[in-house]
Amino acid sequence: MRYWGRILGAIFGYGVFGLFGLILGFYLGYIFDRNRLLGSINQDEVKNAFFKALFTSLGALSKSDGVVSTEEINAARAIMAQMQLSPSQVKLAIEYFNQGKGPDYAYQKDLKHLYEVAKGTRSLMRMFLQLQFQAAYSDGALNTLEAKVLADMAGHLGYRSWEFQQMQAMFQAQYQFGQFQQGRGGYSSGSYQRQSGFQYGAGQNEIDKAYAVLGVAKTATKAEIKSAYRKLMNQYHPDKLVSKGLPDEMMQVAKEKSQNIQAAYDLLKRQA
Repeated sequence: MRYWGRILGAIFGYGVFGLFGLILGFYLGYIFDRNRLLGSINQDEVKNAFFKALFTSLGALSKSDGVVSTEEINAARAIMAQMQLSPSQVKLAIEYFNQGKGPDYAYQKDLKHLYEVAKGTRSLMRMFLQLQFQAAYSDGALNTLEAKVLADMAGHLGYRSWEFQQMQAMFQAQYQFGQFQQGRGGYSSGSYQRQSGFQYGAGQNEIDKAYAVLGVAKTATKAEIKSAYRKLMNQYHPDKLVSKGLPDEMMQVAKEKSQNIQAAYDLLKRQA
């Protein structure tokens, strides 16, 4: 049972120290349960499940409106290039993509398998959905049918509807903020580079997107902005994601996410 640590910790703590002991015991039990759960993950199995589910789901997403467009195929290939896949991996990814866009293929079974072998690890589920959003926004917009499929995917990966809506808003902001950065020269040598005139010339729309990227209100304090930044950087730290089973090929994707978050934070710091 996955909650035994919390249950026993709370009972023992309450029996010895009362209400304070119950809270402390529950917390320590949570840490125990979490570490025991993560320790049981088979990383190779997770990587294989992630890879298959990623591309079968991309195929399913591409057929959501009944027609698989050239843009959607190019979006899937762009993700393959982003992951720097080998020729044999590209071949396998294309096979999975074609399976996913087949008329009778149920991509949900691949999502269920991924969720089970990864023990519902949120950082992996979040990265998975980020790539699906990336493909869906490849034409610059998200249509109703795509949004419905993405919401279904999120549900199978343990997200509630309000969490999905929040994630959708944050990705849209990240996508649009990323477009700003590309227009200004983007990133260089693996880190965010300030472009000439950028430090003091950011427009209000760009600043608003930076707040949205970090998931904070425009009225957020410096401390709140810094806290949100640290939380997101922790979620997308490449080394931590790989240790939880993210395929090595996803390292570059994770780095780009981190760079986008870093750029948003740098911009808001300069505006303070």
